[in-house]
Amino acid sequence: MQGKKNTSFNSTKNDEISKNKIKEYAIDLFNQGLNFHEIAGRLNISKIHLVRSFPKQILLGKINFLLKQGFSYEKIGEQIGIDPTTVKKYAKEGGIHRKYSDQVIRLFKNKVPISEIALRLKTQPQQIIKIIPHEQKHERLRECYIDQQLPFKDITKLLGISRTTLKNWLRQYEVMRRHANAGKEIKKYPKSEIILDYLRLNSIESIVARRGFPSTTIRRILQEANVTRTCALSNVKKHVNGVFNVPLNNYLMDVINGELLGDLSLDFRGIKSRNISNEEYKKAISNLRELQTSIPKDLAEVVDRFNDSLEAISCYSMSRIHLCASVLAIPWILHLKHLFKINSVPLSSHIDNAKITARKYHNISLWSGFTTQFREVYDLWYPESIKVVPREVQMTPNTLLHWYIGDGSANSEILFSTHNFKVDDVIFLVDEMNKTLGIDSHWRFQKRKRKTNQPVIIIGRREDIQRFYQYLEKATPETLRLAKKTFPWKFSRKIRKRDVMKSESYRSELISNLHEYENLRSLLLETINKYYPV
Repeated sequence: MQGKKNTSFNSTKNDEISKNKIKEYAIDLFNQGLNFHEIAGRLNISKIHLVRSFPKQILLGKINFLLKQGFSYEKIGEQIGIDPTTVKKYAKEGGIHRKYSDQVIRLFKNKVPISEIALRLKTQPQQIIKIIPHEQKHERLRECYIDQQLPFKDITKLLGISRTTLKNWLRQYEVMRRHANAGKEIKKYPKSEIILDYLRLNSIESIVARRGFPSTTIRRILQEANVTRTCALSNVKKHVNGVFNVPLNNYLMDVINGELLGDLSLDFRGIKSRNISNEEYKKAISNLRELQTSIPKDLAEVVDRFNDSLEAISCYSMSRIHLCASVLAIPWILHLKHLFKINSVPLSSHIDNAKITARKYHNISLWSGFTTQFREVYDLWYPESIKVVPREVQMTPNTLLHWYIGDGSANSEILFSTHNFKVDDVIFLVDEMNKTLGIDSHWRFQKRKRKTNQPVIIIGRREDIQRFYQYLEKATPETLRLAKKTFPWKFSRKIRKRDVMKSESYRSELISNLHEYENLRSLLLETINKYYPV
């Protein structure tokens, strides 16, 4: 049976081991990361006597190091194996606790929220609040609440405290509530000014900051005046300021038409039964723009016009583009994204994470945000929610180039994969191509994996193929140069895709263009090595 633990360094099982050797052994174990529980167990001595007899400089050094790392007294006690109050006692004796307090005060002076300070120092926000002096808390509270006139929601975010704590501070530091006499002041202040502020597309938060009235009072005034608030003002501003309805220029229309002949598609958002015409939409925009400059006389009439305009904007449907392509076409996808940006089309376009299709190929998708810019394009290409080729499409060099890159292939003949179009649309495209290029192309049915009657367009004669390539040379030089660089096998019948993919120069150049997209770069490298090994 194991005997009782000895209570000092002098009394051990082996009387030959001296006190100094035991102390050195304890220090060595402590430096190895063992806490006092484990050290006392190994040496079979009392933990209390071990702590009291342990060199203070080493213990204070460990506490100081952990405090600088942001550990709280509780965490330090758990790691060292002593009580948190003992840690605090040693820290006070060594003057270390002041450094911890100074760090909190310095961060709070630099306007770091209390919640973030607590997260950095790995402690509770209430412990941080206790350390911060009352004068600093009072100063920050007056700055946010009185000087800047910020609402409660913004103040709680800036200070990193809860709404209840904010109210307690206001009561504790005797800061006068700025809305205490709002009920009396609002009676003296004309309500029409608040209504006009909102009709001029100012948010309730900005009106609160400017007028100093509570948001609930402003909402009640707008409700009594029957002002519609169903549509978000942030979206309405984008319509009025032209962000959602920048006209598409001719070059961009050629690009979109060419991509739509390929794999590009348009998505629709809105209720078609409630959809309004383009003329009604433009009239609603002009009504809202007039309110920004003119001061109306009849407020009730203006409110009615505002409500009608908001309803028209909310009912006006929008559309967006979606393009799905092989991961090998990443440079081409990035080029399309750049085209929308430089042509004053403020789209929130982004590239989705690549997915593996049923054929185990990596695909990458490009999406844009829903805007009114593509609404007319959608009406042309999807008259009955089914994609058809509009007869207004002209076979310009840019349109033909983007169509060829999307759905064209070159071998002994040039082939356009028009499987998803009806025969009437394919016949129109053949006639338009023959008329514009002066060539003799034709169409035929192609059998594809359990599907029959799939129409494709063929250019077979050598002189027609030469004329086709000559016509593509009239496209935008920058776009044509990138197309030849990314898809060289589409512009020469002697070049094979598999041989190009195996060349080290093409691989390195293709991947080097994606230095900003590490995830796409690794995915592209994985795809090339998997399907086109050297």
